[in-house]
Amino acid sequence: MRLGDDVFVPDIVVILKAGQAVIRNKWIEGPPDIVIEILSPSTEKADRTTKANAYARHGVPKYWLVDAEGRRLERYELRDGAFERVSIHADAEVVTTPRLPGFGLELARVWA
Repeated sequence: MRLGDDVFVPDIVVILKAGQAVIRNKWIEGPPDIVIEILSPSTEKADRTTKANAYARHGVPKYWLVDAEGRRLERYELRDGAFERVSIHADAEVVTTPRLPGFGLELARVWA
C-alpha cells in the first residue's frame, strides 16, 4: 500500500466498492477504508506509533489493532488528523461497524 512517499504492507485492508479507485495494478495507492494490524511483540511499537501516525497523516479513516495474545481488538477513528480510540472489544464479543452494514466479526472465532 502506498500513501504518498510511505509504503506499508498492512495485515488486512478493507476497501469498499465506493473507494475502489485507490486500487492499482500492483498496489493500493491511497487510503483504504479500514486498515487492520495484528500486533506482535516485534511490531507493536511501530503499529501503535509509526504506522498509526502515517495512516492518520494520509487519511485512513479507521484503524484497528488486534492483540491476539491479550484477546482484544482496539478500534480507532480518524478525528482532526489523529486517531482516537473509540472502542475496545474482548473475549467473545461480535464487532460490528456502521461502515460495513451486515458485517460481524466474532472474536471467539478469531481467538480459536
